[in-house]
Amino acid sequence: CPQCPPCGSWRPLRCFAWHPGLPLAPSLAWALASRKPPLPPGAGWAQHSVRRHRLAPLKLYLLRHAEASGTTSGRSDHQRRLTDEGIQTAQRLGAWMQRHEHAPDLILTSSSTRTRHTAGLILQAATVPGEICVLDSLFCASPATIVAALQEHGRGASMMVVAHNPGLSELATTLSRSPVVLGPCDLVHLQVIEDGWGAFDEAAGCHGLQI
Repeated sequence: CPQCPPCGSWRPLRCFAWHPGLPLAPSLAWALASRKPPLPPGAGWAQHSVRRHRLAPLKLYLLRHAEASGTTSGRSDHQRRLTDEGIQTAQRLGAWMQRHEHAPDLILTSSSTRTRHTAGLILQAATVPGEICVLDSLFCASPATIVAALQEHGRGASMMVVAHNPGLSELATTLSRSPVVLGPCDLVHLQVIEDGWGAFDEAAGCHGLQI
């Protein structure tokens, strides 16, 4: 979508601000006309419009758990543990996040052993005052389930999800509009153009993809 010049919105159909002196784009005029009652004679759009200016982009980090050992006798997939290499990689990533001032306000993590350990190492190495929320629903979750978790539990300006493939890679691909395949401890950083986590969905406008 083109950017709305006066208010900076990247999603014109969601911008209901009337800007005096500027003609309405056809798509915006249609959106306003379809959502508002007919105007009385001589009335202007300003009487029936609500200004909604774009807030600063939300930050979303999608992190696949670090390298984990295979399943062994008596240990399920849910109980797989990080390898020594996986532990070191997670610690290095946490230190990198600290150096570059990436500090999620809240980390949502799957309840599996390997994701909880990864999230804890990231938080410890990054030395940020964030919190960890463990969710059973994120274990091998689909993109729709991850989105639902963000809508329900998201808060602050910065969120991280520590989860599993293929759902995590599929969500990153959908949001970034480009193929993304996350390896162990791979991190995707997206800036989400939305009014809040409650409004976040798979069709959200995103930019600034970094891996």
